[in-house]
Amino acid sequence: MDQDQSEKSIKETLATLYGVSSEQDNPKEINAFLHHASQEKEHLMSTDNEFNVRLFDEAVDMTVHRLRSMLVEDVL
Repeated sequence: MDQDQSEKSIKETLATLYGVSSEQDNPKEINAFLHHASQEKEHLMSTDNEFNVRLFDEAVDMTVHRLRSMLVEDVL
């Protein structure tokens, strides 16, 4: 899976979980995190070590959920 596919997979998961339909729907902080996460995922997948993609994706989802909560709190 290349970086573009990895980012697309993460974004599709977010769309399902949080109703995020496009990059424009995300604050820049979340887009930056998703970009970094997809790069890290690609790097980990290319190493010889065992890597659990499902757990990584779940961690990204939980982090984005928490980031959204923190950003909403900052606005209020």
